[in-house]
Amino acid sequence: MKKIILTTAALFLFAFSNAQDKKEAAQGFSKGNLLFSGEVSFVSRSWGGNSTALISPSFVYFTTDNISVSARYTNEKTGPLTSKGYGFGTAYHFNAGKQLSSQLGLTLDFGSMKNGVEDYTTTNIDVVYGLNYFVSNHLFLGAKISGLTHHIVSPKVGTEVETTTLGFNTNNISFNFGYKF
Repeated sequence: MKKIILTTAALFLFAFSNAQDKKEAAQGFSKGNLLFSGEVSFVSRSWGGNSTALISPSFVYFTTDNISVSARYTNEKTGPLTSKGYGFGTAYHFNAGKQLSSQLGLTLDFGSMKNGVEDYTTTNIDVVYGLNYFVSNHLFLGAKISGLTHHIVSPKVGTEVETTTLGFNTNNISFNFGYKF
C-alpha cells in the first residue's frame, strides 16, 4: 500500500511540474520576431491533369506586436509549366501573442512563367486570411486562403490576361509550417 501511495504521489508531482512548464511557454508572435516559413499548396491546374510541385520559403518580421512584413520566393512546376517568382506582403495579426492567432494580409507577387516555348510575366495581388497554431515555443503550423485575387499574365507575344476572383475556393488554400527565432 505504501508503494502505491508513493508511486501515485510521484506521478502527481511529475504531472504538476510538467503543467507548470507548459504554462510558462512563450508561444505566439510579438514585436521583433523573425520567422522562417515554408509553404505547401493545393494547386489545381488544367494542363493535362499533371501534379504540381511547389517550393515557397519565406521570411517574416514583426514590426509591431500585431503587424508583420514578409518576403518570399516561389518555384513551381506543373507538367510542362514552370514558374518562378518573388513576393512581398504585410499582415495584421489578431491575438498575435496567443497559441492560436489569425491574420488578414495583402501580398504582391512578381514572376515569370514558361509553358513549353512560350514565356509569360505574372503579377498577383491577393487579400489573404490565415490561421497560425503554435505546437511548441518555436514551431507553428498555418493555413491561408485568398479571398480576393487579381492576377495578370502577360505573354511576350500576344494579349495580356487579367483575372479577378472574389470568394473562397480550394484553389486558393495553402498550408505552411514555420520556425520562430
